[in-house]
Amino acid sequence: MPSTTHKFITILLFLVAIGLCIFNEAYRSAHPLSKVNVGTTWGFVHRGYPSQFGYLSNYWDLRVVETHGQIYIDTDTRIYALAFKLYNSEKMIGEFSIQFNVDWELKENYLYVSVLEQSIQINYVSEGFDIEPVRGMLIDFIHDISKSPRELISKTNQELVFDIPYLGITRTKRLPEPTLIQF
Repeated sequence: MPSTTHKFITILLFLVAIGLCIFNEAYRSAHPLSKVNVGTTWGFVHRGYPSQFGYLSNYWDLRVVETHGQIYIDTDTRIYALAFKLYNSEKMIGEFSIQFNVDWELKENYLYVSVLEQSIQINYVSEGFDIEPVRGMLIDFIHDISKSPRELISKTNQELVFDIPYLGITRTKRLPEPTLIQF
């Protein structure tokens, strides 16, 4: 008797697993990332150590870097904006934001991003902060974080979880409107 019950439960679980796989594939083909997100803005906030700033983190005595990122996705435009707040052991020493256009493609849960070089612009620099020592490093940083594919770990209509180079795993949430991006 137990062997018949075990066989029945095993077959039932197997059929449920196959049904879920079919549903998952049908949902992903009907709602690909590039179509679902048209006309939306996504954003994340990350606080971390300043390893991405290399020697400048020692020069400025950086302790924490807060990164805000937003991407606006439209049918023909994808605008990415990053804002950085730099803190030493006592206070915030400066903040700045940079914006650029990107092309991207999703293949098998990996997002491939390429930066359009001519679109890179610095939107905001806080008063008293000298951006010139960072300008060249910023362009290199933007290219570095975009040259490695980003793994899409999880996706819902309101949230995307990515593994972003230099930042790690970030939870990107849908925003009602962009605050960093300038059109």
